[in-house]
Amino acid sequence: MKSFFVFLGRYGVYFLIFLIPALATYSWFQKNFLSPFDSKATESVFFEVPKGATLNTIADELEKRGIIRWHYSMIYMSKLRSGGANRIIAGEYELSPSMTPTTVLDVLVSGKIVQHALTIPEGTTVADLPKLMVKTTLVTEEEAQQAIRDRSLLVQLSIPALTPEGYIYPETYNFSRPTKAQDMIIRIVEEGRKNLDLALNGWKERASQLGYTPHQVLVLASIIEKETGQKGERDIISSVFHNRLRIDMPLQSDPTVIYGIADFNGNLTKEQLQTPGPYNTYLNKGLPPTPICNPGIESIKAALYPADTDYLYFVGKGNGAHYFSKTYKEHQRAVMTYQQVPALR
Repeated sequence: MKSFFVFLGRYGVYFLIFLIPALATYSWFQKNFLSPFDSKATESVFFEVPKGATLNTIADELEKRGIIRWHYSMIYMSKLRSGGANRIIAGEYELSPSMTPTTVLDVLVSGKIVQHALTIPEGTTVADLPKLMVKTTLVTEEEAQQAIRDRSLLVQLSIPALTPEGYIYPETYNFSRPTKAQDMIIRIVEEGRKNLDLALNGWKERASQLGYTPHQVLVLASIIEKETGQKGERDIISSVFHNRLRIDMPLQSDPTVIYGIADFNGNLTKEQLQTPGPYNTYLNKGLPPTPICNPGIESIKAALYPADTDYLYFVGKGNGAHYFSKTYKEHQRAVMTYQQVPALR
């Protein structure tokens, strides 16, 4: 024991001379290489790695954005990981200043790119689509509008119309940054077609059996979608329209007329019902030229498989459901009951 104190007295100064710088070096290394920039940070930072970006560029930007304390910590950690820089995948990532440089690197090489969801509800029209696309924060409304009306894009997608109305399959789609509006439309239409083919296997053959083209089925399905929100009524509504088409009777569907009115204010007038136009199914026989919305799978199925009825008329009861009639006389009584004289309900 005595010899230890003799040793400490003789060499203690040298030991301290070595220990103090070592501790200082470790403290500096711990702070700049192993510790987060702000361990108390709670908010996420969305960080985009461009295609072809070098490690130096990425590290510099991480430092500028206040995600890591020192850019060289990322470079050093990457070298320790044997080629970590080469495994960083381009895209957008959710990071935080509370992450250590090692954790940041792990996220960047994980490929867990941030996905932005675009949910398209059933019955959505292309007029609604730009605002839905903007919610993803990936495109502007102007870019979305241009993509929807891009004629060359419609030709590429084999859509026989001036917009993709009816071809936007209601579903939730995920996109990563960067994504162009045109690419979003292409993917929505192409994935939608695949989803429809899977959900209704042989639907095009069924359309042919009915004497309709796939486009005409989507037109009819879109009208059914707008006429009722009740799942149990869709095939009956479909039967009414099929029966009318069979005897060359106008469909007389209010939603089609409304679709053809620019800046519709919510009040359908007699004058509007008497105004000629491609979507006025009171004046025109047959189907309108294009879908009037983007129908869901249940409405498309109803268009393909209508109920077996003799109904030619229906009127809303005021509660979301409809009363169906075979004759015009019966229909008139139903209108009197459910629309013109509410007290008789």
